[in-house]
Amino acid sequence: MEEKYFVASNSSEGFYSYYDGVFNPEVLSRIYVIKGGSGTGKATFMREAARAGEARGFSVRYIYCSSDASSLDGIIIKEPKIAILDGTSPHVYEPRMTGACETLVDLGAFLDVRLLKSGRGVIEELLREKEACFSRAYAALSAYEDAGKYIEKLIKPALKMDKIRKYAKKFSDNLTGEEGIVEHLLVRSVGMTGLASFDTYYENSDIYYEVNDYFDTAHILMNEIYSAFMLKNINMRISNNPIIPRRIDALCAPSSALTFEISNGMIDGVRTVNMKRFTNGDEISLIRADYKSAVRVRDGALHLALEELEKVKKKHFIIENIYGAAMDFSAKEEFTREFCNKIFENN
Repeated sequence: MEEKYFVASNSSEGFYSYYDGVFNPEVLSRIYVIKGGSGTGKATFMREAARAGEARGFSVRYIYCSSDASSLDGIIIKEPKIAILDGTSPHVYEPRMTGACETLVDLGAFLDVRLLKSGRGVIEELLREKEACFSRAYAALSAYEDAGKYIEKLIKPALKMDKIRKYAKKFSDNLTGEEGIVEHLLVRSVGMTGLASFDTYYENSDIYYEVNDYFDTAHILMNEIYSAFMLKNINMRISNNPIIPRRIDALCAPSSALTFEISNGMIDGVRTVNMKRFTNGDEISLIRADYKSAVRVRDGALHLALEELEKVKKKHFIIENIYGAAMDFSAKEEFTREFCNKIFENN
C-alpha cells in the first residue's frame, strides 16, 4: 500500500510549499535534486527508483504533484533515508550542502537542444499563458479564502468554544509528551485535474475519528486539537487545507496511530465527531440565510479557480509533448538503471 502525500498546494497565497521541512538535509542522508523541463521523464525516473528501493525491501513515501495528482514530485526511501525530488519551478529546491548531502541530477542532458531552440517562441508563449492562468487561479482562491473568513465570522457566535477546547484537551491528556515534531504531509490538493485526495491517514491509523463538518466549523475543532497537542509536545503529522494553509484538514499522532480527519461521512464503521454538538441551534438559525449566500460566493470562486487550472493543464501537456519529442528516452532509461544500482550499492 503506497504511503501517498502532497507537500505543496495551489492556495489562496499562491504556490505554497512544505518542501524544506519534508526534504530536510538534517534528517536525510542523501538528497537527489532532479532538473529538467516538463516531459523529460522526472516522475518516471522517481517511480523507477522507488521500485528499485522496494525490490530491496525498503519502504517508500510517495510525494505527488499538487497540480497533477497522477504525477510524482518526490520520493523518500525511508530506511537508507534517501530522497529524490523534482527541483524545477514552481517547487524550486535550493541545495544547502551540495555534494555533502545533495546531488543534482540533470535529465536535460538527454534533450536535443537544437530542436528546442527552433521552438523557443512557442514554448515562451505557452509558459506566459500558463503563468497567467495560474495567476488568475490564485486570485480566485484568494476570493475563496475571503468568503471563508466571512463565514467564520458568521459562525463563531454560534460555537460552544469551551466545549470544543475541553473535547480537544481530553485527547491530549491521554497522550505522553514527545519531541513536538510536526510534519506537514497533505492528502488533498486543488490542481489541473480538479480536486484530489488520498486515504493515507485513514489507512495508517488504528484509532480514526471522522470529523463530520457542520456549517464550516470542523476546521476550528481541528485547530484546537492541534493547539492542545502542541502544548503537550505531541509528535504530529498534519494535512493543512490546500487552499487555506492556516486550517487543518487532518491530524495524526503517529506514536498512538490516532487520527482526526474532516470529511462528510463517507467512511462506514469509523468513530465520528459531529460538529453539530458544538453549535447553538438558535444562533445557527439566525445566520442560515447569510451562510448559504456566502457558500455560493465561495463555491463560485472555487469554480473559477478550477476553470483556470483546467486551462493550465492544456498548456502544460502541450509543453510536455514538445520536450518529450526532444528527449532521448533510451539513453535516459539506461542512465536510470545505472543510477538506481549506484544509489543502493552500499545499502
